[in-house]
Amino acid sequence: MIKKMSLYTIIIVGLFGCGSINPYFKGFKVKPTEPLPYKTNLSSQKNAEEFVVSVKNKEQGIEEVRESVRFEATKYCLLYFGTSDINWKISQITQDWAFDSNSGKLIFSGQCEVR
Repeated sequence: MIKKMSLYTIIIVGLFGCGSINPYFKGFKVKPTEPLPYKTNLSSQKNAEEFVVSVKNKEQGIEEVRESVRFEATKYCLLYFGTSDINWKISQITQDWAFDSNSGKLIFSGQCEVR
């Protein structure tokens, strides 16, 4: 009887361990191994694949903010959609990430690539 109960417990715990991370768990904080250079803010509609990341622009170049933006977007896509693949809005002129400059902020747009 004890062996059966142990087996059922292992199976149940194993099944609960499968699946995606629950994004509603407020205590789940993901931090980079090294501090990122710029503070970002990601916004999106509830459970939407599309998102916008903004960074306060203090005359830094695009290359300097890219890693901070990438980290925030990747974290969002992993938590909500289980993928780190992102389709960034691309500029037709530079063929690189497009961004808008508004109110002292650089604003990047992207979409999580859902499979």
